[in-house]
Amino acid sequence: MFSELAKNDLQQLREQGFSPTDEEIIALNDLAVQIEIGKDTTVANHPRFAYAGNVVFHEPTVGALEWWWDYGHDAAWTSRGQLHTHFFMLAHARDIELLSTLKRPCDINKAVKVWLKGVGATDDEMLRAMMYVKHGLNWVLPEKNEQPDSDKVLDHLH
Repeated sequence: MFSELAKNDLQQLREQGFSPTDEEIIALNDLAVQIEIGKDTTVANHPRFAYAGNVVFHEPTVGALEWWWDYGHDAAWTSRGQLHTHFFMLAHARDIELLSTLKRPCDINKAVKVWLKGVGATDDEMLRAMMYVKHGLNWVLPEKNEQPDSDKVLDHLH
């Protein structure tokens, strides 16, 4: 597919006396295609979502992020607990009514623990899903045999 945007830009470049190389034309087209079909080109585009086993993670909503900052991120005492609470938030990001009922750390931890019992995915699968819904395809995970560093991942939660 050759982008109409790239065609117009290429025509303008040639009219201005430039003679782009094949590689430059390909790069121009790639950029134009990303602009034309990219995630942020129209309000009709849907938010990102990702599956991790039987769980669907949603791109965080404003309400879900507010819940995370007001209640969720302080509920867990360990890095792994914080990560699981963040997973819980992403799985329920479209259910603000549920999240708004969970304000006390003991209630949050109990809800996360119950939820985790029904999760049919590994932490690594949920980590990949989380990073996709939050950052899109621009996120690169460690090699398959390398364990993700949960402290580095927690930096991306903020």
